[in-house]
Amino acid sequence: MSKIITQNDLIRYAYNETSFDEDCSIQQALDNNWDLQEEYKTIVQTQALLSLFKQTSPNKSSVRIIMDYNKRLEELLPTC
Repeated sequence: MSKIITQNDLIRYAYNETSFDEDCSIQQALDNNWDLQEEYKTIVQTQALLSLFKQTSPNKSSVRIIMDYNKRLEELLPTC
């Protein structure tokens, strides 16, 4: 009985995060299932689009504001 391939499996496969055995199972499923091929194609296209965006760190002042807010919130919460 073959394993059902999930969207999570396809995403892991696209990012080369699957084992050799998983690779074989996923590739076999892709070879035999047109709907799965379409889903994988969409994942790969999305992956390519995401790689076009410049990855930047958040603004330091934004991080400071969030951290300050979190600190004030923790001070307000009761402790056990």
